[in-house]
Amino acid sequence: MVVSTETLCLETILSGETAWPWQQLHSDSVDLKTKRKAFDIIMAIRRLQEEKKIVVTEMDHHWKALKARADSLKELSCLLPMSRYKTCLGA
Repeated sequence: MVVSTETLCLETILSGETAWPWQQLHSDSVDLKTKRKAFDIIMAIRRLQEEKKIVVTEMDHHWKALKARADSLKELSCLLPMSRYKTCLGA
């Protein structure tokens, strides 16, 4: 952070008043609360983007696992005699 060209005098620093450049009203810098709020928003967006990637990857893995199980069940159902298969279905 670049300190403003205005030099702070020792009395101002020791007086207990706000002496940091981001706390001075006439300073060009942005308020620290505003910076923190902007940072929090940006980090929340990044966390959501990262979470979205994780959820999409997990759902893709889950879909592939379910599809593999469905294929296995189809193969096993072909091994059953048709009359027995129909009684299992209640037909």
